[in-house]
Amino acid sequence: MIAERSGDDWTLKMNQYASQRTQSLTQLDLSGYILKKNSPSCGMERVRIYGLNGTPARQGRGLFAAVLMRRLPLLPVEEEGRLNDPRLRENFVERVFAYHRWRQLTKERRSLRALTGFHTSHKFLLLAHSDPHYRRLGWLVAEAKKSAIGAAYELYGRIFMEALAVHASARKHCNVLEQMVGYFSERLSAEERKELVELVADFLNFSGTCHDPVAIRCDADHPGSARRSAPHPNCRRRKNQSD
Repeated sequence: MIAERSGDDWTLKMNQYASQRTQSLTQLDLSGYILKKNSPSCGMERVRIYGLNGTPARQGRGLFAAVLMRRLPLLPVEEEGRLNDPRLRENFVERVFAYHRWRQLTKERRSLRALTGFHTSHKFLLLAHSDPHYRRLGWLVAEAKKSAIGAAYELYGRIFMEALAVHASARKHCNVLEQMVGYFSERLSAEERKELVELVADFLNFSGTCHDPVAIRCDADHPGSARRSAPHPNCRRRKNQSD
């Protein structure tokens, strides 16, 4: 990191500061961190790196950002400029809350029962992002009794956050919603069931984000639908609202 006007080399001092600062951040129980776009210290990606000929290449990462992401690899991190994109912002916020729930779980007594409960409650959320990751996590939970519970937790947390970094799509959300319908469809009339099926189908053509206001109301007392984390899109634009 070379100062443009003075030519001073701040690389060593910045790395020392980054190491000290990130060490203190580990004590703050953070759930997310927002970095500064294009910053030579805090840029998350595409930071300009100047070669010997003075030509910049956008392939770097800020010095502080690099240390932060290396020391706290599961922490949701995003650049402030990228948060102007509603889908990137949605994904970041979702990861922040999920990471917070995961951190809360790790503070409690670690057990296979607790890990299984966490996995079960996040089934639909995981499926909306990545079915392969969900299956890997399911296998990990099933095999956890054969290994040290601490090691199972560590691996689960890494794969869990990796799964949520995969952006959800309308198709995956529809698949999840169709599965959720099965938990309470018997409580609906034929007309309500038809409307619900249409509502889910409409989501494929919906251009908004996946966490717009809820349009589908699940019965929270139903044993299959209670205590599950999942997206709740409002995927229908009713005629009487647009006229």
